[in-house]
Amino acid sequence: MFTWLSCKRYSQRSSRKLDGQLSLVELPGYWFHHVICYTCRRMTRHFGFIDSVSQCLGDCMEEELSAPGGDTLSPEKSRQIQAMLEKQNSTE
Repeated sequence: MFTWLSCKRYSQRSSRKLDGQLSLVELPGYWFHHVICYTCRRMTRHFGFIDSVSQCLGDCMEEELSAPGGDTLSPEKSRQIQAMLEKQNSTE
C-alpha cells in the first residue's frame, strides 16, 4: 500500500537514490512526492549539483596532484568549475 512520504523521509531517499541504493519498492512513493513537492524537487536538484561538483573537484584534484608540482588547480580546471557554478546559478 502507498504511504505519503514526509519531506524528511524524501530527502533521505533522495540521497540514497543519488547513491543508487533506492529499491524498486521505494521508487513509487519517492516519485509521487517528487512530482507533488516543489521544495523537495529543488533540494534534489541541489543534491545532484553538489554531487556533480564534488565529482568534478575530485577528478580535477586527482589530475592536478598527480602532475609534477601540482598543488593548485590549473586555469583550465578553474574555468570549468566556474562555468558549472555559473550554469547552476542561471537555472535558479
